[in-house]
Amino acid sequence: MSQFRVETTSRVEAKEWNAWVSKASWGTIFQTSFWADRLCELWDCQPYFFTVYSKSVNVPVLALLGFDIRSDVVRDKHVQLIRRLENSARKIQGKYRRFQWFGQPALLNPETGAGAYKVLFSRLEDFCRTNKIPTIGPSEIPTLAAALLPSEWQRTEWATFIVDLQQSEQALWRNLKKTARKAIRSARENGLLVRQILSLEDLRAYYDFAARCALRYGKNMHGFVDYETMWRYLRPNAIFETFVAEKEGTLIAGLSVWGFNGIIAELGSFQSERGFTEKLYGSDLIKWEVLRWGSQQGCRAFDLAGVSPKPQTAKEQGIRQFKEKWGGLFQSYYTVSSRVSEI
Repeated sequence: MSQFRVETTSRVEAKEWNAWVSKASWGTIFQTSFWADRLCELWDCQPYFFTVYSKSVNVPVLALLGFDIRSDVVRDKHVQLIRRLENSARKIQGKYRRFQWFGQPALLNPETGAGAYKVLFSRLEDFCRTNKIPTIGPSEIPTLAAALLPSEWQRTEWATFIVDLQQSEQALWRNLKKTARKAIRSARENGLLVRQILSLEDLRAYYDFAARCALRYGKNMHGFVDYETMWRYLRPNAIFETFVAEKEGTLIAGLSVWGFNGIIAELGSFQSERGFTEKLYGSDLIKWEVLRWGSQQGCRAFDLAGVSPKPQTAKEQGIRQFKEKWGGLFQSYYTVSSRVSEI
C-alpha cells in the first residue's frame, strides 16, 4: 500500500496554495494560482491542482498545477480569422486537447520526493483516462523523477543555466566570461542605456517593437493581450518586468523576466535589425542590468531558460554559448509527454 494519497481539485484557496508553492525550494511562478488565472483568461483551458500528501503525517509533499487545454490560441480579437478557423477544426478532430503543466512540480519534501513522483504520474494517467484527455505534455520534470516515469512516456533531456543572485555585484561581474564583460563595455561605449518599463502604455509600445523583431526572426507573437495579462495577473502578485536598451531614444533590444519565490526567469528576448548589424550589444547590456536588478531585489536565482545539452545545429550552439557566458550553473532536466492508452 502506498504511503501517499493524492487530492485533485479544480479550485483552491489561493493564499494557502501559493504558500505551499513558496515552501518548495524551486516552487516557481508556473505553479501559482495567479498563473492559472492568467492562462484561463488567455486560453480555452481548465486548471487542476494535484497535491500529494504523506499519509503518515498528512502534510503536502508535492504540488502540481496542470491544465486540461482544449485550445492555446490566445483569446484576442486581433487574432487572424484563418487561425481561429484552423483551431476550431483541430478541436473538432480532437487533435488539440492535452493535459500540460509548465515549469516543474513544486517538491515540498525532497526526502520523500521519489515515491511521491511515482504516485503522481500514476494519478495523472488515471485522471486523463477518466476525463478522455488523449495527451500528456510536453511538460517538465527534474532529473531525479525521470527514472520513475511509466515506461511508455517519452522523455528528452534539456537544460538551463542558473545564475546565483545571492552574491555581490563584484562577484557577479567576476563570474562573467570575458566575452560578456567585453560586450557590456562595448554597449556602454556605444551610448546604450537600459531602462525599465513602468506603465502599461509603455509596455504596449514595447510590444509593437517586439512584434516587428519577432517577424524578422520568424517567431510567433500572440497579441498584446499576452503581455497585458502578465501585467495584470503576475506583476501585482509576483514578478513581471520588462527592460529595454535604447540608443538616443531608439529601441535596440528588450527582455522580460517573470518570477516568484525568489526565482526569476527570462522570456521574450528581442533585438532590432540595427542592433544586430551594428553590433550594439543591447541584449548583453540588458542581461547584465537584469542580473544586477535581480540581486538588488533580493532574488535567489536567475533561470536563463532552456538550452540544448548537446547542441546539434549552429543555432543551438550559438544560444548555448550566449547563455553560458553569464556565470550560471548548468542544470539539466527532462521534457516529457505521453499518449494516454485506453481512452
